[in-house]
Amino acid sequence: MRLAVVGATGTAGRHVQELARSRGHEVVPIARSLGIDAASGRGLAKALAGVEAVVDVTNRQSQRRGVAERALTAAARTLQRVGAEAGVGHHVLVSIVGVDRPGVGKLPYYRAKRVQEQEALAGPLPVTVLRTTQWFEFADTMLQLTGRGPVVLAPRMPRLQPVAVRAVAARLVDLAETGPPDHGATAARVELAGPAELSLRSLVTAVLTARRDRRLLVEVPFPAPRQVRRAIAEGGLLPGPSAERDSTTLDAWLRGQ
Repeated sequence: MRLAVVGATGTAGRHVQELARSRGHEVVPIARSLGIDAASGRGLAKALAGVEAVVDVTNRQSQRRGVAERALTAAARTLQRVGAEAGVGHHVLVSIVGVDRPGVGKLPYYRAKRVQEQEALAGPLPVTVLRTTQWFEFADTMLQLTGRGPVVLAPRMPRLQPVAVRAVAARLVDLAETGPPDHGATAARVELAGPAELSLRSLVTAVLTARRDRRLLVEVPFPAPRQVRRAIAEGGLLPGPSAERDSTTLDAWLRGQ
């Protein structure tokens, strides 16, 4: 299969490329740094020529209100239009568990991902959305944001069920191989989570311990309205009852680092 990976240079994109190639697929990497812009369409038509499926792991974080939403929706819209013109048969999109739930759905990035889903689903290509819980790699984000100081700050997020990004990448490639939704459906959603519930504090602590990093971890309030914090504490970021569970534990993930 000729498979395009949008957001190919990011954390998930690198894993998707590696796994897809290991399964014998021809991979077309798409990223702005490679001269192909899914949002504006620059270079996209040429890149999608002969592509059977697109795996979209586009990520655009920003502190500026609306920036992520505009970028993600533009990419979804353009991928649908240019993909249909190129004869692509399937659009596989990664998203987040909880984007449409009260409370946590008000988080700006969650709203951006929800609108991205809606934009993709409104297009002509069949879509499969893989919603995942936070990744174990989220701990690295906390460490990077802190920098080199003696203290690591972690927002209070007491109920997560993180999953390994490699498992996410494998499921995305599975869905691309499976093909579009059956029985005439134009869209399908799948949820994927890790095997166990834990707090962000315990996740970051485990990473610091495994890496013999002696910095002090300080838990701070989650920077969101009270309604959002309450929703997180009540399990708003946890998977639903029908979600798939990957078996990779935190300890196993740490051993693989």
